[in-house]
Amino acid sequence: MSKLETNTIDTVSGTTTLQIGSTNTNTITLGASGDTITVPTGATFSAPNIANKPSFLVKLGPNQTLTDNVTTKIQFGTEIYDTDSVFDSTTNYRFTVPTGSNGKYQVNLVAGLLGSGNTIQDVSLFIYKNGSALVQENYIPSATNPQSGMTISIAIALDLVATDYLEGYARINDTSGSPFVDGETGVTSTYFNAYKLIGD
Repeated sequence: MSKLETNTIDTVSGTTTLQIGSTNTNTITLGASGDTITVPTGATFSAPNIANKPSFLVKLGPNQTLTDNVTTKIQFGTEIYDTDSVFDSTTNYRFTVPTGSNGKYQVNLVAGLLGSGNTIQDVSLFIYKNGSALVQENYIPSATNPQSGMTISIAIALDLVATDYLEGYARINDTSGSPFVDGETGVTSTYFNAYKLIGD
C-alpha cells in the first residue's frame, strides 16, 4: 500500500468533477479516529443515503367530526411536505414505507380533540401500523374539572420495513355527543409527521 502526501487535490484545468475511487474500490475511508471532517460554508454536501428521508408533514384541513366514543381514522388531507411521495392524503390518509427505505423512523402524531362544551369524559390517540393499533395515548379529565378539549401527542421511534404503513386514529368520549378533531386553518393543531433517522 502506498501513501500520498499532499495538501490539496484538485481537478485538471477545464474540468469540474473530482472522483475518488473507481471500479477497483470497495471502501473509501475519510480521516482517522479523532479527526474532524469539515464541509466549508457555502459548500453543498450531497449524500442521499444518509439523509433524513423519506420524510413528510401533513395536517388536518377542516374540522373532522367524529362519532361519539368511536375510534376513527384522522383524515390528514393537507401536505406541508412529502419528500418521496410516501403519504396518501386523498384516499387512505396513510404513510407507506417505500422500497429500499427500511430502518428506524421518528414518528410524531399530535391532535386537538374537542367537544361541544365542558363535557369530555376521556380521549385517546392512536398510531396504527398495518391496520392495527400499535401505540396509544389516553387522557381522562378530572371529574371536578371537566374540559371542552385538549391537545395530546405521541412521539416514538419505530423500526419499519418496505410496505409497512402508519395511520393516525382518535377517539373522543363526549356526553354532548358532538366531538370533533380540530382542523383550524390559522394554527396547525392536528398534524402527523415522520422521517427516517440518519444512519439507520
